Amino acid sequence: MKKKFSFRNFIEKRYVVTEALAATAFTLLVTFLISFIPMRSEFIKAVKQGFLDFDIYDLYFAGRHLPDLKKDSNIVIIELGVDRNTIADQLIKLKRCSPAIVGIDADFSQPGNAEDNRKLTSAIAELGDHVCLGYAGSTREEIGTGKGIIYSNHVNSGYINYSDKDSLSVIREYRPFIKSNGVRYPAFTSAIVSKYNNGKYRMLEKRNHSVEVINYTGNLESYVSLSMEEFINADTTGQLESIVNSKIVLLGYFVKDNPPVIEDLFFSPVNKRVSGKSFPDMHGVVIHANILSMVLNEDYISQPSGFVSYLCSILIIFLFLLFILHQYKLKGHPRHGIFLLIQFLLILLVLYLFLQVFNLFQVKIPLLPIMISLVLCLELLGVYKNIALWLHKKYEYRTVFAHKHII
Repeated sequence: MKKKFSFRNFIEKRYVVTEALAATAFTLLVTFLISFIPMRSEFIKAVKQGFLDFDIYDLYFAGRHLPDLKKDSNIVIIELGVDRNTIADQLIKLKRCSPAIVGIDADFSQPGNAEDNRKLTSAIAELGDHVCLGYAGSTREEIGTGKGIIYSNHVNSGYINYSDKDSLSVIREYRPFIKSNGVRYPAFTSAIVSKYNNGKYRMLEKRNHSVEVINYTGNLESYVSLSMEEFINADTTGQLESIVNSKIVLLGYFVKDNPPVIEDLFFSPVNKRVSGKSFPDMHGVVIHANILSMVLNEDYISQPSGFVSYLCSILIIFLFLLFILHQYKLKGHPRHGIFLLIQFLLILLVLYLFLQVFNLFQVKIPLLPIMISLVLCLELLGVYKNIALWLHKKYEYRTVFAHKHII
């Protein structure tokens, strides 16, 4: 006669599986709680560069600072003049060469010399729809405000800041649009794309992502760039038109050789030193160029929600703990050193597999919950063991750690 199915009997026979699920739930709960620990203390900032801001996905961009990489021929970066009068002269020269659009990576919200303001405003007006201005806004409330006299009669503009992160952070993402007081404001790059290629702009809008991960093409070497001296020489010799005609021209601050000052410099994933970065490596105008390359080539990176990361954590931690608990059931007191070795190898394997997923499919799964749970799972299993033994003594909870009850 066939026995009637009993859920309790099933649990009794599969108690190692249910216990692995319980230990996994405990590990993920602790991991989730850790995510709420504030990360803004001075101590945290001191170790930020060396550990907390390391991202395994940065390895994907390693080598993209090399000079032999393919250049994006649609974008030209030109060193910005030192004052408004010089910038106005640059715009007048560029106007004669018919660029597709000129983006100025500078903030003109502060008052300036009246004559320089008049000249710059006139040069901007001459370019009409072929120019886009940048402005800074450190908070959502400041976005779109305090634009100053240069912006008063000009509508083509976008904010040039990338995120609310501090200066030690690696710039891995940016916000294409921000809503403030019911008004949507475009990023500097979004405003440029809207004028250069409306179809690509609509695609960016359609994605409707509050944050986009930047798919870096490379550093300054990946673009045609002209220092101020090279710009003047190209204009004098009649070569400027062939360089900038029908191209996106970005005017911004940069230095071609190793810069002695950290003005408008940021850490990027393209940094030659992936961990423990000692010096910012990419100028802001080059980051804007990378964003434009990504949007215009529709070479986006997908980033699933943290929920997907926790699902991956559940699967990985459950299988690992199931293996460990099964060893406790078989041997009673297995060697802890073996588990540490397996844990280390598992961490390396997980990092490699997710890096390959990113490399093949451009999908960036957040790894922080997975790594925290993997690193802590063995220690937390010890805590769970004490809880399980107490429950066993108090309520006859079935556990592999109560060895005399193991069948």
